[in-house]
Amino acid sequence: MISIIAIVLGITSIPFAFYACTGYLFVVPLLLSLIGAAMGALGMMREGNSDRRMLSMIAIGCAVIGLIMSIVCFACSGCDICRYGGQISSLSNMF
Repeated sequence: MISIIAIVLGITSIPFAFYACTGYLFVVPLLLSLIGAAMGALGMMREGNSDRRMLSMIAIGCAVIGLIMSIVCFACSGCDICRYGGQISSLSNMF
């Protein structure tokens, strides 16, 4: 059961990683991937069946991919925020 929860969290962390492009929702994919990886590791320790262990390994892999994607998307959005931040502040000073 733990491995199924881990695979669901790991898979959902991948599409939610694109929310990190906004720069504000970076916490959501970060939490999904970290909890998914932790649950996958816990599932590997507890599940004795080889099928469940393989499912836990896939969950860890998906969580790591989601974590890397969210970090890359957040880093790219940080460049855009810095670039357009000065323009936005100058517009707010006009009014």
